[in-house]
Amino acid sequence: MSSRPLPRRRPTPARFLRGKRPTDKPRAVARDEASRATASMTRGVRDAPARGPAGGAYRSALVAGFPKLAIALAGDFDAVVAGYVARHPGLRLSVREAGAKLAAHLATGHPRWWSEIAAIDRAYVEMMDDRDVALMTREDLGHADLASLELALVPHRFVRLTTAADEVWAAIDRREPFDAPHELARPRTVVVWRSVGEVTHRTLDADEARALRSLTRTAPFSDVSAAFARQANPSACALDAVLRWIDHGLLAAPPR
Repeated sequence: MSSRPLPRRRPTPARFLRGKRPTDKPRAVARDEASRATASMTRGVRDAPARGPAGGAYRSALVAGFPKLAIALAGDFDAVVAGYVARHPGLRLSVREAGAKLAAHLATGHPRWWSEIAAIDRAYVEMMDDRDVALMTREDLGHADLASLELALVPHRFVRLTTAADEVWAAIDRREPFDAPHELARPRTVVVWRSVGEVTHRTLDADEARALRSLTRTAPFSDVSAAFARQANPSACALDAVLRWIDHGLLAAPPR
């Protein structure tokens, strides 16, 4: 079983965020460096001439909410924003609200990967505005009876991909050249989650995606094992997965 770790996205500039803030103290140095890197990557897009409804504050909010998409589309981004704002008038001016329908808007009449990159960007915005929860530890697992163990995920979003949009997202994050992503032989799943004030994501293989989806609501360890039924030892695979999820901050602490 394999998984493909992907880098963390640089946080959206604070001036565009609304709603709840992280309850823990931010890592100031990492935050400042990431903010400068995001500003550098998106400066060319943000400073490009804008016309009509694509101009002004809405455009800035959408660049801030969809930084990877803005870079990926380059010269096409202005036309996308103009069409989106024209079709959805009255959008609230914030990163969270202005971009709420953009991924769905791009799903029709545009290359499929545009919508999928937008969906990953959007999941980050939603998670950045979510809450932190207490995390499960290896000690919690050591004291538990697997037969009665109940598991639940931290705040998260699943993004289903039919193209290698996650690879383009990662290439942009690393400031590497990229081409339009190829279509996949089988869909893949990306999970985006928030843990201790940070947002990150991973690309999952089919078994792990099925196992994590079983925990959208609190569920027993046996449901995780069932997701690995095609493996030689489903229980061992499930336990390995749970330990990995604990280490990555994906599981919420059990009730005390």
